Amino acid sequence: MRILLSSAIVLAAAFPAFADETKGEIQAFDRFARIIVMKDKTVWQLAADTPAPEGLKAGDVIKIEYKTLGEDGLDKITSVEIVAQN
Repeated sequence: MRILLSSAIVLAAAFPAFADETKGEIQAFDRFARIIVMKDKTVWQLAADTPAPEGLKAGDVIKIEYKTLGEDGLDKITSVEIVAQN
């Protein structure tokens, strides 16, 4: 039983989770192009199937959850949530 549990722990550590999140203030949001520009100049492109919160606008503080492909970069934004509105 200990060997099985140890093996499970080693395997869990070997395959890290490929999900992450970031928070920040929106500098600009283009609803038609579905592009969010953050105050720190990072640019996020929303996929057609990723809903943008209603009323999203410059000055809002948001949390973006996304999946990565490890070292290959961003895979997909999974959600956008308004943390504080301007």
